[in-house]
Amino acid sequence: MSEPMELRGVDLVVIPAYQPSALLLDLVKDVTAAGYGAVVVDDGSTMDRQWIFAQLEALPAVVVLHHPKNRGKGAALKTAFQTVWTWNDPTAYLVTMDADGQHLPQDAERVLQEARTHPGALVLGTRTFGRGVPLRSRVGNALTRVAFHLLSRTKVADTQTGLRAIPASCLPAFSGISGSRYEYETNMLLYCKRHHIPMAEVPISTIYIEDNAGSHYHPVR
Repeated sequence: MSEPMELRGVDLVVIPAYQPSALLLDLVKDVTAAGYGAVVVDDGSTMDRQWIFAQLEALPAVVVLHHPKNRGKGAALKTAFQTVWTWNDPTAYLVTMDADGQHLPQDAERVLQEARTHPGALVLGTRTFGRGVPLRSRVGNALTRVAFHLLSRTKVADTQTGLRAIPASCLPAFSGISGSRYEYETNMLLYCKRHHIPMAEVPISTIYIEDNAGSHYHPVR
């Protein structure tokens, strides 16, 4: 796929989506209104959700990629990374966001600003896991946080954050990291540790809608 002219030289937001709600439409409209391009990956959503992707495809500065079957969040991110890399565009910054309304465009901008001051670093938007956070999310992040620390001897406050600024130079390597589902995000951190890619963290808003009912994350798995 060739790069649309309206995305040339524009910072990009990548959003993997499986069975999204109309919140995805609002998110994409907000990020494009803020001046970003958007690459949305439909990860095998059912026919009753295709009207959402059809509306997204009609928007300017939006590219929608499709998986015929659900392959997982990691696979969706890698599909986007591979596609963006083939465009051979000088775009320096790319930020990933979740489709369920947990991330705000202003937080994406904060993460990108941090990336601009740390060229070549993976920048993580980190949430606070206090009262009011659904138990599933607290348990899942605690488990992966401890596992990551044991494996890497590195502390990261939010290993499962989906809001990440990724250097364009890392896209080929990140496209080859193992994992097709949520484990991919932890594997990305391990890859950075092993290959001496610096990581930075930026506090972001902690938002859960309807007790995180839209999430497909399974903490123990």
